[in-house]
Amino acid sequence: MAGEKARAIAFWFAVVSALAGLATLPAGWAMPGPGEAALLIGAGLAGGVAHILMTLSFRNAEASALAPFEYLSILWAALAGLALFAEVPNVLFLIAAPLIIAGSLVALPKGRKART
Repeated sequence: MAGEKARAIAFWFAVVSALAGLATLPAGWAMPGPGEAALLIGAGLAGGVAHILMTLSFRNAEASALAPFEYLSILWAALAGLALFAEVPNVLFLIAAPLIIAGSLVALPKGRKART
């Protein structure tokens, strides 16, 4: 990966996101309680680790090979919604899910080829 290191990319993403979030302060915020704050912190940490890992993945594969796997996050979110909130996906999602899985299977590496 030429240029920035993964931690620098994640840091600046967090800084810009925080500043953009602060810009919404005049729209009205509600102070989270201790439980909500813990969930927000946990989500932030998990998202930060995921962002660093995704950035590092670009060292080992090209973006075109990684793109289908990023769409798998949609499936994980739908499964979490079903398991945690009893949200049932609609018919369009049930049509799209196999296409996302198929795209990811097609993108799986068949074997490493020597780079010239």
